[in-house]
Amino acid sequence: MYNIELKRKPLIAILFLLIGALISQLVAGSLTIFPMTLIGMNMQSQLGLVWLIGVSSLTMFVGTGWFFSYTSMKGNFNDLSFGTSEDRKKYFILIFFMTLLAIPISTYLGELNQAIPFPKFASGLERWLHDLEKDSMEVIKKLLSTTSLPFLFANLLVVAVIPAIGEEIFFRGIIQRMIFNKIKSVHKSVWIAAVLFSVLHLEFSGLIPRIFLGALLGYIYYWTGSLWMSIWAHFINNGTLVVLAYLSSKGVLGIDVIDNDIPVSQLSGYMMMAVVLFVPAVRSLYAKRKLFEVENQTVVEDS
Repeated sequence: MYNIELKRKPLIAILFLLIGALISQLVAGSLTIFPMTLIGMNMQSQLGLVWLIGVSSLTMFVGTGWFFSYTSMKGNFNDLSFGTSEDRKKYFILIFFMTLLAIPISTYLGELNQAIPFPKFASGLERWLHDLEKDSMEVIKKLLSTTSLPFLFANLLVVAVIPAIGEEIFFRGIIQRMIFNKIKSVHKSVWIAAVLFSVLHLEFSGLIPRIFLGALLGYIYYWTGSLWMSIWAHFINNGTLVVLAYLSSKGVLGIDVIDNDIPVSQLSGYMMMAVVLFVPAVRSLYAKRKLFEVENQTVVEDS
């Protein structure tokens, strides 16, 4: 991970980040609700949801990231540290399997998360979050419950591709690096960004697994030095859900992936097997990064 080079004072840069988010929301509204109303598209239909979610994700995160980079970063969009083609070749396969192994762990953490009681003094907040999650789950079910191959690819675009690019630009490329600039600690910046990543999704039942995912993506970004690699991992995580939901809707799997009706005992077994393989994968990625740093240091000293 690299220091983010700002051309404004940090507080002014944060203000521009918030302005960018506000502008993106306004643009999203003008590109979704107005055109859909004009042509009479049903917002609750699968096509309407694909358009609504796709445009919203694209403008909110990619749009905000683009606005911030060109108004507040010295290197503009190129300073987001996308890495080199050599980085991508070196880590591509390892990160693919590591992300797949992380999914059962994340799912198990989700089961544990749901068992955590909400504080009694925040019952009003609990009801509000519960209603938000309920509405969000209904949207996800409508979007992903499809047996249509064209909608499978559309869902991969709006649920996996666009959020992976946009959220990684926003949370890892900008937020994580700005935190690192301030506190100069890799681990703290990774975990603080992961907590923000989870909290801003406004889903208490998914708080812990999303923190786990955010931290994994943060370390992938740092260890590989390439934002494309955390984007790749994010895509694999979201894309696997989309594909499994499609196969579930087709009756291939025999389980409801969205409602996660896998028995806890069976899920525990998957989780334990995943951990056994996941830990060596993480160590391998870390070792590759350390070797890369040593080789680069040697080159600098020789020159």
